[in-house]
Amino acid sequence: GNPDALFNKVCAADLLSSNLRLAISYLEKAAAAGHHLAHCNLGPACYLAAQLPSACDERPALLQKAGDAFRNAALTGFAPAQRQLAVALLLGRSELGITRDPAGAARWMRQAARQLDGEAAFLLSECFRLGRGV
Repeated sequence: GNPDALFNKVCAADLLSSNLRLAISYLEKAAAAGHHLAHCNLGPACYLAAQLPSACDERPALLQKAGDAFRNAALTGFAPAQRQLAVALLLGRSELGITRDPAGAARWMRQAARQLDGEAAFLLSECFRLGRGV
């Protein structure tokens, strides 16, 4: 289907809170079709799904999918996704397969800041102020 329509279904029906599995399915399809916001929301959606008590058996796969989604979204060049990955790298999210890498975080923050992402610019300035990764 149309990637905008798939993403809009997730938002309009508030599927992230009512039917997370269906939301992930729609986000995966929309992201595969190049929808930037779907890419950016797929990682957090998979992470949320992994936290559900009913996801015990699927937890490792969902967390792996979340980590992959964070990386893939950043690689699309979408500034908010680059900032999301940078924060994960700055903090280290081992459960997602993302090891702490302040220098990598600063590189991704810089890329997002170059696209005028205000939050990324602020976080990059904090990296400089604190001497983390720069």
